[in-house]
Amino acid sequence: MIRHLNLFVEEYRVRIACLTLAAALSASAADPRIEIDIWGGPASGSEAVRDIPGLPFEYVTPRLTVLLPEPEKRNGSFVLIVPGGGYMYCSAMGGEGFKAAEWLRDRGIGAAVLQYRRNVFQDKEKKLNRIYDANVALEDAVRSMRIVRSHAEEWGIAADRIGVMGFSAGGHIAATMAVHPAAGDPAAADVLDRFPTRPDFMVLAYPLISMAPPWGGAIWRDNLLGKEFDPKLAEYYSCQNYVTPATPPAFIVTAGDDFTVKDSFAMVNAMREKRVPCEFHLFERGGHGYGMTKPDNPVTASWPGLLENWLKLRGIIPADTEGNHP
Repeated sequence: MIRHLNLFVEEYRVRIACLTLAAALSASAADPRIEIDIWGGPASGSEAVRDIPGLPFEYVTPRLTVLLPEPEKRNGSFVLIVPGGGYMYCSAMGGEGFKAAEWLRDRGIGAAVLQYRRNVFQDKEKKLNRIYDANVALEDAVRSMRIVRSHAEEWGIAADRIGVMGFSAGGHIAATMAVHPAAGDPAAADVLDRFPTRPDFMVLAYPLISMAPPWGGAIWRDNLLGKEFDPKLAEYYSCQNYVTPATPPAFIVTAGDDFTVKDSFAMVNAMREKRVPCEFHLFERGGHGYGMTKPDNPVTASWPGLLENWLKLRGIIPADTEGNHP
């Protein structure tokens, strides 16, 4: 188990370093993107951490990057993408972030990639520093959903076709949004707080779901809640315990050799018990952290196509859409 976890952490570190340059080069005049600082500048509470050497920008100023199809190709659907990283990293630069957004955009779906704050930061000496106590990643995701809903008319989005896609820890954030939604407050002073946060559907790829012992959490739980965590908080963030008939439908994919496979089963079983629509794909092999684009992986060779079929089944992609995309 420890070997798997160490490989998990190291894989995310290497992937982020290698893909940062490639993602930067892909954004050009031919690939217009809208960048939004979700708090309108530095987030509240970031004053104490902004001068930490080597701290990624999103710890201070989390960002939402929007990719919209050409106006004539938009089908009215939109997906908020929450990359993974074990609540230590944010792997937005590859198949869990911008590549996933491009895949959706090619199918007429608008997408936004969230680069969110985390509670811990590993410095160059590999010392783990806890810099936030609140669940700042969830705060950023909820705020982002409200931003998307506030722009629905401007971006050509149908208000009932706004979903969330989460990978690994991002899957936990996405599932938490789904099972603990907040209604909009029409009287809120902040205009964004007037919009609801519930996604209309969710796509969970090898998600983390439970934070409660004995099998939920581990390293990522400690990253989110701290080593001396409140058991009640761990239970609250164990999403399978809060599925209701009002939980949005889900597409869930994982592999049998993934060390988080129990999480997917827990969510699927909870949704079946409450009769919530859920499509579940369990591959024999594939590991963890493959995103949508990892080469020579048995899961990435198949699951994007299965997802596309599900999106058509639910009307998120029009069923008569021609398959002239990559």
